[in-house]
Amino acid sequence: MGDAGAPIVWDYHVILLAKENEKYKIFDFDSQLDFGCDVDYYFSNSFPQVEIPDELAPRFMIQSTKFFREHFQSNREHMKDEKGDFVEPEPSWKKISEESNLDKYLEMNTDKNYIVDLNEIRTTSWSLITERCYS
Repeated sequence: MGDAGAPIVWDYHVILLAKENEKYKIFDFDSQLDFGCDVDYYFSNSFPQVEIPDELAPRFMIQSTKFFREHFQSNREHMKDEKGDFVEPEPSWKKISEESNLDKYLEMNTDKNYIVDLNEIRTTSWSLITERCYS
């Protein structure tokens, strides 16, 4: 575990945005914040307002559950080292697919996905963001 408060740079990271009782929440298995915390709390605590070089600025791909379930494929190859051994213990649940299209997700393609930056996350209502995603 790294130093508390130290920045972490991910090439990608998956979180779940869910609407529960008219409030948006984030579920992040890798966060030290509460699992299912308020979306604004999550982003203000996960992404402090500091100067970030453009090439490292976070961008977020927002997809509907339906689209994600129909299109995402992962065979867990990204979880293995160069010898083919898992870097961490293999998850206990069944893998999604024998194929992988993770590389397509890393491209942040806007043809089929709604991409937002941190400024839009901070200044736009989640109702509007999710409405844009589903349109």
